[in-house]
Amino acid sequence: MISVPQVILASASLPLVAYGAFLIRDGDKIGGVYGIVGGIYTVISVILIPMGFPGFLIFPGAMGISSLGGFHSYAISRKRWGLIKGLLLLGIAIVILLLQLVL
Repeated sequence: MISVPQVILASASLPLVAYGAFLIRDGDKIGGVYGIVGGIYTVISVILIPMGFPGFLIFPGAMGISSLGGFHSYAISRKRWGLIKGLLLLGIAIVILLLQLVL
C-alpha cells in the first residue's frame, strides 16, 4: 500500500516532468523527453520502494537520465551546452550518490 509520505516524495518529480514538457515546447525535444522519462522513473521507483527498490537510487537515477539527454543532444547538434549540461548533471548525480553512501 502506498502511504502519504510516498505520495509526497513522488510528487517531487512533477517539476521535472513540467520542465521536460517546457523544453519540448521550447524546441529542445531530446532534452525534454529525457526529462520526462526521468520524472516518470522517479514516480515509478517511489511506488516500488515498499517492494524492495533501494531508495537511495531514486534522485541520482533521475539526474543520470537527464544527463543522458544532455549527451544525446550534444551528439546530435554538437552544441557545447549539451555536453556541459550532461557533465554537470552526471557530476551532481555522482556527488549525491557518494554522499548517500558515505553519510
